[in-house]
Amino acid sequence: MAQKKSPKKKKQSLTGKAFYIATQMVLCAILFFTAGMLTDKGHAYVSEREANERIRNEFGITFSPITPTPGIEAGSTPGPDALTPENTEKPVPEYPLETPPRYSYPQGITVEQLQSLKKRNKDFAFWLYIGGTTINYNVMQSTDNDYYLKKNIDGKYAESGSLFLDFRNDPKTLRGHTIVYGHNMNDGSMFGNLLKFYTGGTDQYLKEHPYMYTYSEDGVGIWKIFSVYETNADEYYIETNFASQELYYNFIKDLQNKSVFRTDVILKATDDVMTLSTCYRFNHVNGRLVVSAVRVGTSILN
Repeated sequence: MAQKKSPKKKKQSLTGKAFYIATQMVLCAILFFTAGMLTDKGHAYVSEREANERIRNEFGITFSPITPTPGIEAGSTPGPDALTPENTEKPVPEYPLETPPRYSYPQGITVEQLQSLKKRNKDFAFWLYIGGTTINYNVMQSTDNDYYLKKNIDGKYAESGSLFLDFRNDPKTLRGHTIVYGHNMNDGSMFGNLLKFYTGGTDQYLKEHPYMYTYSEDGVGIWKIFSVYETNADEYYIETNFASQELYYNFIKDLQNKSVFRTDVILKATDDVMTLSTCYRFNHVNGRLVVSAVRVGTSILN
């Protein structure tokens, strides 16, 4: 004869089922919410990538994927586009002279296009291009280092924000230590591709793509990368004001000494240095990836 369940056991069974169902409903709700958030973020990434692409298309900005490198033999005559490291105050040495390095630059943007970008938004500082990467963007500058964290060139909200110049820097001269900030986006946009210089474990990528370029109405800047390293927000690597030339030299030499890769760059106290900074939370909660380059040449933009 079967034994009947007691009312107490029935109640416990019903309570357990209700708890199980409620738990599953909560988990499902969390799953759908998370999926929705990821979908929204994915759509935002795509939308913002397309918006940046529209800027390039609208202004007709196109760069060759091949990054030129210095390549002129000693004794030959530099062409009309030859660039030499800036130093006009040195006395003229005795002949015979060794021909200085020849620096060319990728052509993909014109003065007229840069002027149009400036008309679109007066905060436009310059265009930044690094061959072999997706870094091909307008750089903005506001009166603080917060405004363009989540805004595009039109001042509209964008999860990926814009690349932006430190508010303390002079966008016309880019003298001394200049800092450009950008988000490390999961889809590789903005400064996401800076990781290519660091995460491969070797300096091969750096050797293949040692230069970055800045374009403004005042001309083209050619910058050679000399330092790649990981740090955290507690280290003050974004100094822009120095009491003496000696302190400045010690600072940029320290940037070089921290690099995980060594280069043949020899720094001088009169050099202009540009640092690109992005979040990189691999070894530090507030981690940063820092890439620094020295200006090795300038040219009028043809």
